[in-house]
Amino acid sequence: MFIVVEGPEGAGKTTLVRWLAARLLAEGRPVVTVREPGGTPVAEAARKIALKSQHDLSPAVELFLILAARADLVARVIRPALAGGQLVLADRFELSTRCYQVAGRGLPADAVDAALQLATGGLVPDLTLVLDVPVDVGRERLRRARKEPDRLERLDDAFHRRVLEAYRRAAGPGVVHIDATGSKTAVQDAAWRTVSAAALQLRVGGSHEAEAGGCCSAARHLRGRCTNRPDCSTTCSRASRTSTWTRSTSAGSIRWRSTASSTSSTTPTPCT
Repeated sequence: MFIVVEGPEGAGKTTLVRWLAARLLAEGRPVVTVREPGGTPVAEAARKIALKSQHDLSPAVELFLILAARADLVARVIRPALAGGQLVLADRFELSTRCYQVAGRGLPADAVDAALQLATGGLVPDLTLVLDVPVDVGRERLRRARKEPDRLERLDDAFHRRVLEAYRRAAGPGVVHIDATGSKTAVQDAAWRTVSAAALQLRVGGSHEAEAGGCCSAARHLRGRCTNRPDCSTTCSRASRTSTWTRSTSAGSIRWRSTASSTSSTTPTPCT
């Protein structure tokens, strides 16, 4: 299962990721936590330039630094963890790029989507928790934390309002919005209920896949192709799933060790 926590600056993403990782560990589930950009030596080097550089970086340069970091993280950490049956919990993923580099910076959506596809190979989260806080609330939280702002955090309120509105428009399978202006406990409870429901749906879907013959490991995260070739047969039988969601009204990767409705119809998919 691949879970991503998203949201604007000061929403509490990192705090929630740490709490969820600890809760999952207590439940006896294997989990790998990652942050973006970062998580590998290459990704951390790209992060340093993208967020800390004193040079004037164009929006396109910023985009490609972030995507280089993501491509390395996906290849070296996320895909292997999913293939090994671990849960991956990420602090940001592709939605951040659409909100910051497309809505915020004004880069063309079609070109960015094509670059994202190349960087991730079509990897998509099972669940994306979008934390919602107004720009002024997020800024005040950062001030109280006495955190030195990075290049993006220093941008003006107009930029961050565009980012926030893009997050609020985010929709689709697995996207759940959580009001993060409340207490930490309220946010944690809402997130845990959502994660538990999503995990249950995936377990139900997984049992149908097993009955149908299964697919190569981690293939459910990809649009139309399998990536764990050593474990693939010549074709993969994939069960079709329909997910329903209810909307609620540091550096490096850290490994924690401990360990919907579905239809029964299958579609053969070549492992290419």
